[in-house]
Amino acid sequence: MAPSDTVSLVIPIRNESAHIDECLRAVTRQSYPRHLLEVIVVDGDSTDGTRARLQAWMGRDDRIRLLDNPRRSMIPGLNLGIAAATGAYVGCVSGHSELPAEYVATCVTVLQRHEAWGVGAGIERRALSPLQRAIGRAQSHWFGVGGAFHNYGTRSGWAEAIFPGFWPRWVFERVGDFDESMAFNEDNELSHRIARAGGRLWYEPSLQVGYFPRRSLGALARQYWGYARGKASLFGTHLDAVRARHLAPAALVAGLVAGVMLSVALPAARLPTVVIGVGYVVAAVATAAVSRRPGDSVILVSAAFVTMHLAYGAGLWWGVGAALAGRLSRGARRSRPTT
Repeated sequence: MAPSDTVSLVIPIRNESAHIDECLRAVTRQSYPRHLLEVIVVDGDSTDGTRARLQAWMGRDDRIRLLDNPRRSMIPGLNLGIAAATGAYVGCVSGHSELPAEYVATCVTVLQRHEAWGVGAGIERRALSPLQRAIGRAQSHWFGVGGAFHNYGTRSGWAEAIFPGFWPRWVFERVGDFDESMAFNEDNELSHRIARAGGRLWYEPSLQVGYFPRRSLGALARQYWGYARGKASLFGTHLDAVRARHLAPAALVAGLVAGVMLSVALPAARLPTVVIGVGYVVAAVATAAVSRRPGDSVILVSAAFVTMHLAYGAGLWWGVGAALAGRLSRGARRSRPTT
């Protein structure tokens, strides 16, 4: 690598004591030249012992820097880290992920070879329980995430979005930092701005980043509820980002809710509602059964499918409603006569 090929890895965290050791161990064992790599950990006021673990790592490796994130949430943490980064390339790393040893070197090579504006890796979902394994399987199947190629694709190529994300520093100078008004899906919003500016993103599945999915259906539901609310915010500013896969769960939820409400007054509506609900569950179970791998639980994978879709569909409707309510409220304030 050239002396100018410096890299900054930004790790925004809060309460990651369960995984921060594995994360930093993988980061510090990168094959990339040591003197070209810096690691910036941005901590959002952790209260679970994460800080003590970070201090121990800083004592062992002088490449690790610690920044405080008083706002605690991830997106401001990302921007704080990017602002402090000195590298010609910037990569974002999740605190509960593990990078392969060749990650940084491969990302730099791929960016230079393809003149890409960003590169992402495949996701190797790891599990500590049967339910976590099932959630990971659901998140890496087309039935669970639709055409989100970067979640399960096996061939390299251009993609709409990337994970965890690695960019030349000048990309942020060109299109701006992560949008802090986004509660979720800040990476997709950035990817959309990159596409609008004429840039392209490369997906490289030969790199597999280890990632631990949520450990319960409740946590999975909150995750996808948040994703959907973030998508609603994205659609409010970038309507051309809408894809059919984003609307399918919302259509399912709307059909079920409308059917249940109509069934109260119109008994004839009960059968179509039952057909929609049962048909969807059968499709989820059949998909889980057909794609089953050794160790998979068909019931748990099916439950993960259902949780993801219902939470996402409901979250999208909630996000759209909140956006419309906000616009109406702002309009009412503007039209109110002044005294």
